[in-house]
Amino acid sequence: SVAGSANSYLEQRIEDVRTAAGKNITVSLNAAVASGTADITISVVQNFGTGGSPSSETSPVVSSTITVDTSVSTRRVATLAVPSISGKTIGSDENSYLSIRINRASGAGTGTIDLWDAGAVIGAVDRPFLPRSPAAELMRCQRYYQQYGPYGAARVIAGSGQAASTTVALLSVPLPVTMRTTPTVTFSAVNDFSLNGTVSTTNMALDGITTASVVMLTATCAAVLTPGFGMYLTNNQDTTNAAIYASAEL
Repeated sequence: SVAGSANSYLEQRIEDVRTAAGKNITVSLNAAVASGTADITISVVQNFGTGGSPSSETSPVVSSTITVDTSVSTRRVATLAVPSISGKTIGSDENSYLSIRINRASGAGTGTIDLWDAGAVIGAVDRPFLPRSPAAELMRCQRYYQQYGPYGAARVIAGSGQAASTTVALLSVPLPVTMRTTPTVTFSAVNDFSLNGTVSTTNMALDGITTASVVMLTATCAAVLTPGFGMYLTNNQDTTNAAIYASAEL
């Protein structure tokens, strides 16, 4: 928690503001403190995204106060009525969401509240927490974020393609899971990579034909390429730090 602040919270954004609109949602979690008690609340906020003229974010719908004590076996439960979105406008960028927040109910002092096994279901009845398999959980996470590297001292091939000119290679990096939308792509450093293991890159950029399932990159280098020849992208300019990051977070 944040000292002296009543506004600190943990937030989980759920894709699509239509989720649970006009219905109840029940949030449950385990929570405990090492000693004494601490108060939390659960709240939901509807965000209508961006693009065009979307409606403004709604004011939080807040649960009654939940007092957390030292019990590690007590399930904390709150049921909230999510407002209808009738008459609301959703942004054209398709990035709207329903936000569930766990709030520190009082800003007095500092302290640590341990939280685990949180879940949310549509309806007014709580259900037991059922964790997904690691494989299923990883796939859901990769819908929003994926990362290639760093791989330590290992040399890996991150993508392949062909030389578009003597100084530019067009490369594709397939994504193992289709992402929520076309991702934003960043790099550890644009000169951490090489082409065909020997030609150092001087710049890396996202190509306009990137989609949610494949990242297309343009790699720039010295004028040594043969147009039309096959190319592969490796991390061997900096095997310790070279990485590509793709984010489609809400």
